[in-house]
Amino acid sequence: MARVDFTRADLRSVEFRNLDLNDVYFPSDENHILVNDYPQTLDTALQFLRDRSDTSARSLAAYLGVYRRWAGPNQKRGVLNKVDLLEVAGKSGLESVLAIIQGKKV
Repeated sequence: MARVDFTRADLRSVEFRNLDLNDVYFPSDENHILVNDYPQTLDTALQFLRDRSDTSARSLAAYLGVYRRWAGPNQKRGVLNKVDLLEVAGKSGLESVLAIIQGKKV
């Protein structure tokens, strides 16, 4: 997908399967989270979540696991939707994912 413009899209529950999204224009509004180092960031989030036993963490791990499974082999960037994360894991789950993406200790 080269130079596809999603800047006005509302990407809710959207999976990009095995695609290189490096030249895609993602939304930059308050509902979307642009994730750099996409596979590695998802791996970090999943490891953190697997170390927890609460329902929110299990739900979020299952949700993010699908995104990780379909990350392209050369994918450097990706996007997550805050509303989706909030619905899946609640406010604390969303805050945990945001902290991991921003490189903060959780």
